[in-house]
Formats: sequence, structure tokens, C-alpha cells
Amino acid sequence: MEITVSNKSPLETWRGYEEVFQWYNFKLEESLKKKVIKSIFNSIKDILLKFILLYNNKMNYSIKFPIILAIIDSIWITRNIHKTQIESIQKSPLQLDMTAGILFYVLAGLAYYKVIKPFSTSKKDSFKLGATIGFLMYGTFDLTNKAIFSNYEWSYAIADMLWGSFAMGLASYLSFE
Repeated sequence: MEITVSNKSPLETWRGYEEVFQWYNFKLEESLKKKVIKSIFNSIKDILLKFILLYNNKMNYSIKFPIILAIIDSIWITRNIHKTQIESIQKSPLQLDMTAGILFYVLAGLAYYKVIKPFSTSKKDSFKLGATIGFLMYGTFDLTNKAIFSNYEWSYAIADMLWGSFAMGLASYLSFE
């Protein structure tokens, strides 16, 4: 393991996990970095999932749906299918923009609290309406990308739209009271 010193502040170097490791002055092998990040991510996901399951009825309802959706969506986002698709389009590795991600979950939360929740009378209704809204949200994203990017695969777009339907439906089902 080689140790290096960085003169940059955390704010300047925050662009993903590689810069975080440089900030902490560790230069690790790529495979080890990925294992460490995946382990940290899975630990956080497990803690959040346990929190939701234990405190489901006590959670502030304005943040319940977005948190549940983010946890469910993290299963999909961490799959290799994204890495392959994104790298074929932008010719560089996938780097998540946390601000944009958080804003997506805020918008999804608005869709839940303003459309799905008021029109659902049961968990089943909540799942159906959530799946429909999820299909529309993810479909808008995927079909726009397909229209703009020639390398955007139909198989990826369809898989992501189906995932969006499932994720929003399940999060709506779990959030229904």
C-alpha cells in the first residue's frame, strides 16, 4: 500500500470514492477500493433498512417514502448493467451526482404525497398507482435518453422502466398507512 499526501480540501476533492481515499491519504488498488465502498454502502443500506422496519410507524411521514425508495433503488443502481451502459455513452466511468439523486427522490416523494397517497384506499391500490407513476417517471427519463443518445440500448431502457415501476410500486406499498 502506497501512502500519498494531498493538499486539496475535502470539498475540492469530493467527486466520488477515489478522491475520498486520496483525501484520507490512502492510495488503494482499484479492486480493493470497490470492495471497501461496496461494503460501506451495504452497511449503510442495512442500517437504513433496519431503521425503516423498526420505526416504520414512528417515522416522519414526509421523509418515509423517499428513504424507502432510495433504499430499494440502491439495489438497482449498484448493478453492473449501469456501468456498461453509462461508459458506452459518456466514455468515462459512472459517477453519481448526489445532489441530482436527492432531488429525484424529493420529486418522487412529491409524486407520492400529492398523487399516490391521496388516491389510494389500500396497499394494493398504492402499489398499482405507485407502479404506474414509476413507469411514467422512469419511462420519461429512459425514452428521452434513447431519443438523445445513439448508444442508449432499448434493452436497458425497458429494464429500467420496469424497475422504476417495481421500485415505486413497492415503496408506495411499504409507505401506505
